[in-house]
Amino acid sequence: MLLVASALASQAGQVPIDPLCSGVREGIARVTPSPPARVLPPRTGYCSVSTTAELRARVVDCRYADIVLQPGVYEPDDLAQPFLSLPQTRRLWGTTGQTTLHFGVSLGPHADTGLHGLVIDVLDPAHAVPVGPAALGNTAAVAFWGAASGVTLQDTDILGHGLVREGVFATYADGARVERVGVQGFLRYGVLLEQASAATVPATVRDLVVRDVADPAWQAEPWCDPDGLPAGCYAPGTAEAGLWIGLAALVERVQIRDVWWSGIETANCGTTCGDPLTGVQLWDVDIDRIGVGSGPAQAGVGVAFERVTRGAGLREFCIGPDTERGVHAEWNHGDDDQSAAALVIEGGVVSAHEAGVTFGSGTRDSAVIDVLFRNADWAGIGLECCRNADPDTCATNFFAALTFQIDAPDPSCEIAEIVDGGYLGACTCP
Repeated sequence: MLLVASALASQAGQVPIDPLCSGVREGIARVTPSPPARVLPPRTGYCSVSTTAELRARVVDCRYADIVLQPGVYEPDDLAQPFLSLPQTRRLWGTTGQTTLHFGVSLGPHADTGLHGLVIDVLDPAHAVPVGPAALGNTAAVAFWGAASGVTLQDTDILGHGLVREGVFATYADGARVERVGVQGFLRYGVLLEQASAATVPATVRDLVVRDVADPAWQAEPWCDPDGLPAGCYAPGTAEAGLWIGLAALVERVQIRDVWWSGIETANCGTTCGDPLTGVQLWDVDIDRIGVGSGPAQAGVGVAFERVTRGAGLREFCIGPDTERGVHAEWNHGDDDQSAAALVIEGGVVSAHEAGVTFGSGTRDSAVIDVLFRNADWAGIGLECCRNADPDTCATNFFAALTFQIDAPDPSCEIAEIVDGGYLGACTCP
């Protein structure tokens, strides 16, 4: 079914882009992300559709991989199932901002699939793509997995209205490209890119805007044994991320706002926890309004480097001012083999409330260079490595060209010690 003309005026628009660095001009991030651009579909070798019924048929029988959708709003009524599932390699092309699908899209395990110039606007979670047990409500607006190498998402807005768990869910993101994409209104993840095996080609994320990722029901769950409730009640309120990166990736020009737990998280614990995650580079990152109001026990963080993250870089960035913690490296859970290492945090402004950068136990061989710290009411940098089982790791970290304009009670509390795994401690190291 297709609605035209009058429906276009009421369709969801482009995901808003805030002023660079929340208007803090000292911010080092050089440019804001570009919004979805005008799409030029293929000139020849494609099938054209103008209704949902035609789309359903052409993804099966089109002799070409490319399908061009005419402007309009496509409803799920005429689909074979509640969402659109691509049975083979297909690339869907729309007119940017004028071609809306009110259902999720499963790209499946196929190589070289893609979405271009579309608005994926899921108004009913029943029309999202199931990505796990139905009883858990694991759904996504866009999903791909298996051998889905080379997937491209470009010039597309993805909207979940706080009803769908993930915006983009990819467990096999080898060579994936996410460019000029807006994501808004999801429960757990804006964009999740992982890899069950080593990536052959790094993923690329450019010009991504993510807003509004929070799950009030999850935050209200009591702490419990992870083997207890089937919903998986591990650390409620700590599983919401704007961008989750679990494979080698180049990330450039990203703005993230209003996420409950982490703006960007580098972690492969969803599939291969324990194997090093290497090759993640973040440039021109602008993050704010993360974890505000969540309290000291579950304070959010702008950029979280999970354990086993190795050699990651964060450069040209601004975080805050309305964010609890700026950058955090997760502790190694008592296993040195799972320590974060060789992180480079360089050229940025952190205006977080509590602390600018925190290094958990075991973080080693890492550097913080040319960063301006503002607003922190505890310390600019917090270090747990000074007092863990292997305190020598603290000496392997490097700090240079730092500027502190913080609000800590003790003016000398610029680089401080994390006590007992908490984030309020004495200024005793180095």
